Amino acid sequence: MNEDHKIEEAQYFLNRLTDPQLEIREFSFELSAFLTAARSVLQYSLKEAEQKSGGKPWYDNEVKKYEAVKYLKEKRNISVHAAPVIPGKIINIHIEEQLGVGDFCSIEIMALRHREWISVLP
Repeated sequence: MNEDHKIEEAQYFLNRLTDPQLEIREFSFELSAFLTAARSVLQYSLKEAEQKSGGKPWYDNEVKKYEAVKYLKEKRNISVHAAPVIPGKIINIHIEEQLGVGDFCSIEIMALRHREWISVLP
């Protein structure tokens, strides 16, 4: 079954996406490859389902059950037919903590820039 190969391929690219050393550009390349491989799994499955009695309705029903499948399909279609899917560079973090009189708090904000951690605040 071709799906097995594509599942392994999608897993490979998904694992690559977890590499903290990837620059945003490299990440977008790996993301595109993942989306394409993951979509191919569904396309091979559809082709196989269509060859069986009742296969297409079963396939359509199964695909509709999972929001993630719909999301990945849409993102792949955008990536291939409209524009590359490039994740945002902005990360918002909100931390709220109460300090009492006499408590001490030290905060250092670090950012990864060109594969090196730098302090954001002086």
